[in-house]
Amino acid sequence: MVRDLEKLSSLDQAVYQSMYTTFRFLGKVIAGLEVTGSEKVPREEGVILAANHRHWVDIFMLPFATDRQVSMIAKKDTRDTPIMGWLFEHCGTIFMGRGHDYKREEQRIIEARVLNGGVLGYFFEGTRADTTRHRQNPYTINLGEAQEGVALTAARTNAPTNPVAISGFDFLFRPGHQRTGRVNIGEPIEAPKKSSSSKEAFTEELVRRTTDLFNQSIEERGIVIPRLDTGQPLEDIGATDR
Repeated sequence: MVRDLEKLSSLDQAVYQSMYTTFRFLGKVIAGLEVTGSEKVPREEGVILAANHRHWVDIFMLPFATDRQVSMIAKKDTRDTPIMGWLFEHCGTIFMGRGHDYKREEQRIIEARVLNGGVLGYFFEGTRADTTRHRQNPYTINLGEAQEGVALTAARTNAPTNPVAISGFDFLFRPGHQRTGRVNIGEPIEAPKKSSSSKEAFTEELVRRTTDLFNQSIEERGIVIPRLDTGQPLEDIGATDR
């Protein structure tokens, strides 16, 4: 059972628990999902889960980093997606605008969720990176530019941040897909100070640790990814063969 659901309405509790149970089952059956390091996520206090973002399915995978209810941060137009928008809204998702659509009130809602002891789910690149580029080189993390949102929220709430590396979903629903889905959680990073230099150092550390976790998943699991040209699996590779 998911913890902390009492903070949601009865309807939202039912939706979140159903989504969590259903997608965790599907993740294991379809993608061979394995979660490592969930014990590193604080059990009671407000905390931020900050992950890389390679595939649209990541938004369903990140909450499995903990058995606590996770409030995902999603772009505002996600709310308008048929069916899924309704489900996300009733799972406690916080929708944010981008560029001219951004409102300070949205940031205040995010911070309030953490200050009230909640768990936030962030994709620190701010958007999903180029899926084609990931499929061409699935053994490296290929991060986009890390945005300041996680550092800003951590600094203003003094909340710890657990880096999370999501891997193995690049070829999901494609011929030759291997069941190699991984969610790997690292030790929490202490919140930065409010100065720009401190937040920049925090973001650099977040990127470094997430990259290390991603590489660890590749090296320890012997992930096999199908070739782009033939759809046939590549041979298992070791850490020195990336």
